[in-house]
Amino acid sequence: MIGLMNIDHINKNVEIGITMGEKQFAGKGLAKDAMISAIRFMFEQQNMHQVYLTTLQNNHTAIKLFESVGFQNIAILPERVFCNNEYTGMLYMSIKKSDFRL
Repeated sequence: MIGLMNIDHINKNVEIGITMGEKQFAGKGLAKDAMISAIRFMFEQQNMHQVYLTTLQNNHTAIKLFESVGFQNIAILPERVFCNNEYTGMLYMSIKKSDFRL
């Protein structure tokens, strides 16, 4: 499921989020296709300048997906979230319209 939140028409940026619920659909490229479609829509139809997201620093699968569509690391907030009995950082990533190539 893809979600677009915090749509800011003045500064022309928007937050995107994705959740994969069923493991049977993992690894089939569905998440990547959905991300590309949502990002393309925001840049081409809504004239956004930047799309951004947050993810857990140890969520390597998600980070790989986000990097594959062009997101870049912007900042890390160390030990921001307590998850699975340990603290992990929160990673902020973004992609600008001028950098979107897919």
